[in-house]
Amino acid sequence: LMGLGRPEEALEIAEEALQLARAAQDVEHQAASLRVLAQAHILQCEYRHGVPDKALPLVQEALALYQQLQHARGQALTLHTTAQVLLTLQGPEEALPPSQEALALFRQLVTQSELRELARDNEARVLNSIACTHIVAKELKDGFEALGLALKIFRDIEDAHGEACSWHAAAIACLMPQGGNCEAISQMA
Repeated sequence: LMGLGRPEEALEIAEEALQLARAAQDVEHQAASLRVLAQAHILQCEYRHGVPDKALPLVQEALALYQQLQHARGQALTLHTTAQVLLTLQGPEEALPPSQEALALFRQLVTQSELRELARDNEARVLNSIACTHIVAKELKDGFEALGLALKIFRDIEDAHGEACSWHAAAIACLMPQGGNCEAISQMA
């Protein structure tokens, strides 16, 4: 529903899922519901041009639950969502540490064969977020470096959508006033 641009419905369903998980005392699904609820708040704010201030306590609670469960993938996904919230609320300086922590966790998960493909995809998506954070901070060299790493992974796992997202971020960086080194990114084609 979030991908379809219906954040209000996603919020309603995520709230219901959270209540059911709490009633069942299912900690893992509580954490997952909290993270999705935070993502729905982010999306809702993007559509309404607001600030996702309700999302921060949700991801903080989800992260604490995933840490309690020692659920590395859940922690990494939640750290990535935390970075998205912090980028909007507090800026790139605050968003980079949780992004980098998520990236490190996903890279650890790549070594587990049953999660390898999924962890590589998540690793590339976090690299895209790190790149965008650097671009917002006008740190284009670091942004292009992260985009290059993301592009390589997306190509390796044959994810055309992810690759397109990386190129989109690169185009935005090239439009910035200082221009960046657009030739460097175009050489990755």
